Amino acid sequence: MVDIFVTKGMSLHDAHNTIETLSLYPDLFLEIMMQQELGMIEEDESPLKNGLVTLISFIIFGSTPIASYVISDVAMRDPYMGTKVNLAFVVSSICTGLTMFVLGAFTARFTNMSWWKSGLLIFANGAFAAGVAYGIGYGLSMLNVDH
Repeated sequence: MVDIFVTKGMSLHDAHNTIETLSLYPDLFLEIMMQQELGMIEEDESPLKNGLVTLISFIIFGSTPIASYVISDVAMRDPYMGTKVNLAFVVSSICTGLTMFVLGAFTARFTNMSWWKSGLLIFANGAFAAGVAYGIGYGLSMLNVDH
């Protein structure tokens, strides 16, 4: 801790005195040590609240791909031919991409990034993950081809 205080501009003598004084107040000393030496910041947030927010986010944002696929699949059926227009996948992909961008833009409130940059970053991560998953699925489907 002495080194930290010295690097922040305190003289060596004053740093030793400060540590000696802080040692008389164990709770304060521990709090300062956690912040300065370990980089930990104590948060007063409720784990239950954080868990519920995460659950609700997963339900809302996680259901977007499947819900948009199902809705567009039903909406695009041709009532006369009994077939469907195969745009459900495209509509679902667009809705999912927009949702990822909105989620990223929203998370910018908690970071030092601009909303559009955060939105693009989350969108790019999601698009990459979806592309890899689609590619793996396609590759595995080729292994199960009936000849």
